[in-house]
This record gives sequence, structure tokens and C-alpha cells, in this order.
Amino acid sequence: MLAIAHELTGAETFRDATAEGMEYLLGRNALGQSYVTGYGTDDTRHLRTRQFGHDLDPAMPPPPPGALAGGANSLPTPGWPPDPRLAGRPPQCCYLDEPTSETTTDICIRWNAPLAYVAAYLTLTGAAA
Repeated sequence: MLAIAHELTGAETFRDATAEGMEYLLGRNALGQSYVTGYGTDDTRHLRTRQFGHDLDPAMPPPPPGALAGGANSLPTPGWPPDPRLAGRPPQCCYLDEPTSETTTDICIRWNAPLAYVAAYLTLTGAAA
């Protein structure tokens, strides 16, 4: 939305806010954790996924660089049991980098497609994080 707002208005504040969102994903957050595999000093490495299940089955491949985990999540997720290890933590600190954390390390197209769009957008506009 912010990238489109920049395109429509030309206001650099929207482009800058888009870049700040990318910085959050890459580790400028309460945990210093990059939610993108292969990027940042403390990047996510243990996604909950059927495609890249190396943690649970060594015959499967590990996640490739550039895959985005769900990230910190302090809210109950319908259909998934709450993780007692996250209870009582501040909202931005509710993250576990392990394949059994269904509510924080799930990977899906709903957030990986926008990640690809925003990364390309920031590169093309010269505001890459």
C-alpha cells in the first residue's frame, strides 16, 4: 500500500516508510531477528514448511535464501495451539525460530509475494534497505 501511495503521489515519505518496513523484516526489530532466510546477521533458518523440511527430515532441502517467515505473533491463531514458551512475552518478542512454531515460522505465498514486490520496488526506486 505504501509503495502504491508513493507511485500515486510522489511523496517520498511513503517510499521511506516502505523501506522502514523492509528494515523491520531484515532485523531492525525488537529481537534483532531477520525474518528472511539468508539475510541479516541473525536470520531465520528453521521454517515450518512442507517444501523445505530439512529440520524434521534430513532428506528434504533446507529453505532457500529469501523465504519470509510469518514473524512475531502474540495473537491466538485459530486452528493452532498456543505455544506456552511465548506466554507473557511482549508482542514483538513472540517469535521462535524453529520448525515446530506454527504461528511464527510458517511460510506462505501471502507474505512472500509482497516481499518480492517490495524488494524489487525498493531496488528500482533507489531506496533499497
